[in-house]
Amino acid sequence: MRILVKFIAKNANYLYIICGLILLPFLSQIQRARRDRLSIFPLEKESANKRLRRAILGVGLVLGIAAGIFYISSYAEPTIAEFDETPTSTPTSVLFATPTRQPLPPTPMETPTVTPTVTRRPRPTQQEVEATDTPIPEVIAADCPNPGVRIASPGVNAVLKGTVEIRGAANIENFGYYKFEFRSLSVADEWHHIYTGEQAVSDGVLGYWNVDPLSAGEYQFQLVVVDATGNYPPPCQVRLSIED
Repeated sequence: MRILVKFIAKNANYLYIICGLILLPFLSQIQRARRDRLSIFPLEKESANKRLRRAILGVGLVLGIAAGIFYISSYAEPTIAEFDETPTSTPTSVLFATPTRQPLPPTPMETPTVTPTVTRRPRPTQQEVEATDTPIPEVIAADCPNPGVRIASPGVNAVLKGTVEIRGAANIENFGYYKFEFRSLSVADEWHHIYTGEQAVSDGVLGYWNVDPLSAGEYQFQLVVVDATGNYPPPCQVRLSIED
């Protein structure tokens, strides 16, 4: 512990520089997140708030480490150095030990030989185990509130692998553009953008999604159609699974 304290006190200036370099990306992220909070899209505002909170937490952690370095170099290290320099007196007393007579070694005795008795264990009776089939969720069509924002394929409870074709409709009044987004349901996650389409589609192929880079688990996928003024009706969402 003393070696670590002396090392931190000796290299305090370099450690402050390292903390400053680590602090710069967090400050830059705070600036970008505050700028993105001015977006008109609620999803992007929510993402910016999350990134802002993480950046502020990182700044607090780096400042806490810098404060710990300052405390160790200013208070803890001088205390340890003063303690090490304090001389300690060593008593110089001579002890005279009285020789004692060592006992004679014990006389070896014969150990009786024990013959182990082998007991045969009963063989367990095998029981037949009935195999149960794991029910597979039924794939159903997505319940989309707006017919102009509809996902026809893949359906709810679909299992995806590789590159998936997204079919449906993205055609509302005063059409601007549409986009695909997804998020994981296995862990706390935010929406991730996949694809943006600039042409309205009444009933056909909206785009493609390659799920190979994602880990296996349950996900939520949604189609968002935005009009020319930046407003959009409720998205169409489907719950699905990705396998290895």
